[in-house]
Amino acid sequence: MRRVILLIVTFLMLLPVCKAAVDKPRIVVMTDIGGDPDDRQSMVRFLLYTCDFDVEGLCTGFGHGHYKTTRPEL
Repeated sequence: MRRVILLIVTFLMLLPVCKAAVDKPRIVVMTDIGGDPDDRQSMVRFLLYTCDFDVEGLCTGFGHGHYKTTRPEL
């Protein structure tokens, strides 16, 4: 829970730094985010670079048999 709060606070602190660019690519991220540490690290890395993209949405789905449920708290 502390990591999620830290991630949100970090993201909110970086919002004013982001510049409004006219030609940002629009993207939708589809992920099978689960309990793996690399999934979390990839999402954090993506959120740090959101000032370079126009994020239209984040979609989660099931992995290939690893987990039967998604992890919305991540």
